[in-house]
Amino acid sequence: MAPTSTPHPETTSAPSTTSPPTTTPAPTAPPGTCPPVECTPSWPQLQNTDNRAYSTCEIPLNLQLLWSTQVDTITRNALIVANGRAYVPGDTSLHCLDAETGTLLWSYHAANILNGTPAYCDGRVFLGDKAGILHCIDADTGERTWTRQIDENPGGFSSLLVADRKIYVNTGARRAICCIDTETGMIVWEHDAGQKYLGTRTPKMAYVDGLLYVPTSEDGVYCMDACTGDVIWHNDSMFLRNCRCRPIVTENVICVSTIGNVFGLASDTGDIVWSFYTGSPYVPKVSSDGICIYFGVYDGPFAGDLVSLDIRTGELNWQVPIGESLLSGCAPLVTPDYLLVFERSGPDPAYASLGKNEEISYLLHILDRKTAVILGTYGSVRGSSVGIAIVNNRIYFCTHDGQAYCLG
Repeated sequence: MAPTSTPHPETTSAPSTTSPPTTTPAPTAPPGTCPPVECTPSWPQLQNTDNRAYSTCEIPLNLQLLWSTQVDTITRNALIVANGRAYVPGDTSLHCLDAETGTLLWSYHAANILNGTPAYCDGRVFLGDKAGILHCIDADTGERTWTRQIDENPGGFSSLLVADRKIYVNTGARRAICCIDTETGMIVWEHDAGQKYLGTRTPKMAYVDGLLYVPTSEDGVYCMDACTGDVIWHNDSMFLRNCRCRPIVTENVICVSTIGNVFGLASDTGDIVWSFYTGSPYVPKVSSDGICIYFGVYDGPFAGDLVSLDIRTGELNWQVPIGESLLSGCAPLVTPDYLLVFERSGPDPAYASLGKNEEISYLLHILDRKTAVILGTYGSVRGSSVGIAIVNNRIYFCTHDGQAYCLG
């Protein structure tokens, strides 16, 4: 049954309480050096602002739990961290926690099931729901600034990209790529994809130097002028179907992923310049240090492998088996020395009676970035995660069972 919409959401204070060719594995090789990027004081969007999930923050090898907070019965998307706070999307509510202590500060009730990871910009948090409503919330107080019916009901959004005070999203029912003004919530431009489904929830666009790179489920990959919505190029190759990814953009190559494959596209034309076969029925989410890309394989012939490729050529740096299955829906977090990845570790006895995703537990591994040797492990945690954030040398994530974590 479709969720219903209420025009005035409320905020409550916190309670007291034909496949492309396969690339074959090769011996271990150092993937190069990282570009100089400072340790970010915030993680305001899914995989950060550039989709790379990269930071120069330091990670202790003996990760310890600093706090955990049960915010909801379920979280379907990733949290973000900004302004000294963690913003955690629950079922129908957005929860704001003190990033230092995990104390619940406020909860914003949208009344409809939330869709996609929210984004923070200029003291406001933006999020969408499955009734097609986009919400703008004061990041300090949790009060509603504006709401707009952008998509149809039922509908939904991809994870939000915010750049140059604009929000960029794919819409589910409307089947349009939209640019929305952050101040007013009004649509600046939209691109009608016709009958092609664009995809919602975890896909997220990329913005670089005034250009927008848009992955879709049924219509390939677009490069668009972010100001006007004009299409620069569009690759609708059959190989780019199910492109439910978060593009990584470099000067010459854009990396995208689909069911069974990871691709490099020429940034000026969108032509496929290399491909890597994963054989997995799941779309791997990719991260990068700007020189190499990293991703885990959840299922298929290479299930449990962690992979590093040269982003320019697609050549294999290394491919290492880590465990039975890696959580491909959560991109590895990348630092100059380490990678953080989730491994599915098996059923959790406490959830065995449910027979659903919640019964699966996960381990969080710290690995050497050059060799993929496991150096430390934290876990287990119940339920899967869509994204990992790192701010001020602390690790933040939430899991499908409604729990938010901070490790350090």
